[in-house]
Amino acid sequence: MERIRLIGITLGRFKNVRHGAIDLSKGQETNSACSVLGVYGQNGSGKTALIDSLQVLKHLLSPFPCCSPSEVQEWMHYINVESKSSELTWTFRLDDDKGVVRRVEYSVAVQKCEDCMAVENAVRIPRIQFANEKISVTSTIDGETTRKAVLIDTNAEDTFKPATRLRALVAADKKARESLIVAKRLSMENSRSFVFSSEFAEIIAKAANEDSQQLKNVIARLRHYGQYELFVVRTLSTGLISLNALPISFTYEQPQFKSTGSILLPLNEDSLVPQKPFDTAQILMLRSAENAEEINRLMDLRVILTVGSAEMADLVDGIAASRADVAEVHVKIDTGMGRFGFLPEQTEEILRLYQEKKHIAISGIYTHFDCAFNNAKRTRSEFALFQQTVEQIRAAGYETGTVHCCNSAAFLRFPEMYCGGVRLGSALLGRIPFHTALRPVGYAETQIDAVRTLPKGHTTGYGAVWKAKRDTRVAIVP
Repeated sequence: MERIRLIGITLGRFKNVRHGAIDLSKGQETNSACSVLGVYGQNGSGKTALIDSLQVLKHLLSPFPCCSPSEVQEWMHYINVESKSSELTWTFRLDDDKGVVRRVEYSVAVQKCEDCMAVENAVRIPRIQFANEKISVTSTIDGETTRKAVLIDTNAEDTFKPATRLRALVAADKKARESLIVAKRLSMENSRSFVFSSEFAEIIAKAANEDSQQLKNVIARLRHYGQYELFVVRTLSTGLISLNALPISFTYEQPQFKSTGSILLPLNEDSLVPQKPFDTAQILMLRSAENAEEINRLMDLRVILTVGSAEMADLVDGIAASRADVAEVHVKIDTGMGRFGFLPEQTEEILRLYQEKKHIAISGIYTHFDCAFNNAKRTRSEFALFQQTVEQIRAAGYETGTVHCCNSAAFLRFPEMYCGGVRLGSALLGRIPFHTALRPVGYAETQIDAVRTLPKGHTTGYGAVWKAKRDTRVAIVP
């Protein structure tokens, strides 16, 4: 994989910076461990704007959301008050093991979208969107530098230009072109990057021509950089630091596994960081992932997916195929909860998963009881339905993997239903709606905003679920 370094940032009409550029290339040629040790300047000179631009970059490059939607919408205030948009450009240096050096520029416009309004506190406000994304590259090979070439520019009426690359990418495939249009529109509406979206990555992955290869390589390398190599301690974290806590981001790698995360280290006492966190842990997603971006992210983390419908199976199988990968899944059977899952009578559709999906590896099957805490008869009936489905799969000659159905209530009341595993949640917190030896592990405290007396017959709350039987003194809490 090419070595990548961020060597330049240019801000235009971003916060209080009308135009500013910073060169981070010092030390690049000497292979220094770092390019910049610190940035200093007067108050108001743009130091915080520089860090904020890096957080925007991470959001755009990462194939999964790294900031909450409300936080992203706050970036609207990053646009200079006298402007309708800001322009940001980041420059990277990529070195491969053959001595080829590529200089890649990625620019984007941050602007208010008057046509895609959000509603907050009954007030309609414009949403932020990222437009006019552009990637250009120059290469230096054996001391000779090529002219700057534009790989992609989304400032186009259709999807992107140059038109020659668009034709090379989708050729005469009308469906692929329509998918690009939809992906671009969704990215704009969801305040995400179109160029680095999972939807765009899936489409260009199918292109096999040489003209698209450089674009695919650059996008893949920058996506990896944003997800695993770019860490930003945001200005929001200064409050934690003042409380003697330091937020640390990390990348954890094994031969066939890579993940990122964050931990909080106390600054006023000794602390230990595990050398191999969650070395053998497996995580099962106990609901269906409904979009390509979420599925790609979960597969990157090697999370076990849940499949509960034929449509979901087709989606996961297709995404795994486009990645030349295999997705590990558990099959969900809906025996009464009604949220999602195959119905027990959909035996043919369930068996089709085992028979036809070449990029899905089924390692388990489960159901979820809805009344294990208060209805033994119904729970036993649901368990019988589940067992019948499992036996039908096995009778067809397929291995089901781990079989599990017990939530906390079922674990405590029905030991005969343990099967191959149990899923404890509420029991770990001591939150069980019937008598046990367990006790709650904690409680919440808050302040009282006001105290008042309500007359007999007065109600409180949505739905008027409580009515005062007598004149009652009540406290209002946030």
